[in-house]
Amino acid sequence: MRFHSSITPLLAFTWLASIAAAPVGGSVERRVVCRGRGCGPAPHGNGGPGGDGGNGGNSYGHGNGGPGGDGGNGGSSHGHGNGGAGGDGGNGGSSHGSGNGGAGGDGGNGGNSYKRHIQSTPHGGAGGDGGNGGNSYGHGNGGAGGDGGNGGNTHGHGNGGNGGDGGNGGSSHGSGNGGAGGNGGNGGSSYKRHIQSTPHGGAGGDGGNGGNSYGHGNGGAGGDGGNGGNTHGHGNGGNGGDGGNGGSSHGSGNGGAGGNGGNGGSSYKRHIQSPPHGGAGGDGGNGGNSYGHGNGGPGGDGGNGGNTHGHGNGGNGGDGGNGGSSHGSGNGGAGGNGGNGGSSY
Repeated sequence: MRFHSSITPLLAFTWLASIAAAPVGGSVERRVVCRGRGCGPAPHGNGGPGGDGGNGGNSYGHGNGGPGGDGGNGGSSHGHGNGGAGGDGGNGGSSHGSGNGGAGGDGGNGGNSYKRHIQSTPHGGAGGDGGNGGNSYGHGNGGAGGDGGNGGNTHGHGNGGNGGDGGNGGSSHGSGNGGAGGNGGNGGSSYKRHIQSTPHGGAGGDGGNGGNSYGHGNGGAGGDGGNGGNTHGHGNGGNGGDGGNGGSSHGSGNGGAGGNGGNGGSSYKRHIQSPPHGGAGGDGGNGGNSYGHGNGGPGGDGGNGGNTHGHGNGGNGGDGGNGGSSHGSGNGGAGGNGGNGGSSY
């Protein structure tokens, strides 16, 4: 009895421990939880082939890596799109969404694509001769790089502007496109999203930047040193001139075009039937502004055009004489050779 009573608790403990440790069903099934890259099905895309000094891109997703070029590496794919091909020293862009990365150019890298979308496949812009292609962060395409000018990025439905000879393309944040870069002048950007109208940024010129579009109209094109006007309303910004900036639009009318040193006037009134415009700039004379229903007067040789606050037009500027302003239904008088035109009230 002593021996039996002392061994029973030990046997009981061993039996209970064996039951607790026994696997259910009588078999051991080891389940390994795997998360992150390298787990689950293998990626569908292939790695890109190497080129003359350029490595092929890797595939981390469903798309293929881009082929390598003459010193430029192919872009990688992390999504459904393909990585861009490498170029002569320019790397191809990578794809993180539905679109493809842009191809590398002669020293310019291709842009990247980030957005995943079913209906549209936004691509990164191609690289150019020293200019990088724009990135696509939205539904539109990034702009192509130019001769030293980078392509614009897009964050919306419009496309980024193409880069030019040293001028960068404008970016798109809405429905319209960014303006193309020019010979040293940057393209304007587009910000408004609209279904019926697609407002664009203005193209850059020879040293003059294109105007930005913050409303429904287009930004003005840059000129020879003169910047294009911005728009905040339904009208277009005025084109820049030879050193004269284009006027801005805040209403239905257009800003006036810049002249040879004279700035174009701005337009502020919103009107459906008659869109009032700012006056064009002249040779040193600024165009008049429109604060009412009439047009601002154009600038002259040193004489500014008159402003309008009513239904009449501002007077034209003359040789050193300013045009008169209009505050009522009549027009302001034209400026003369040193003499100012009278105003109408």
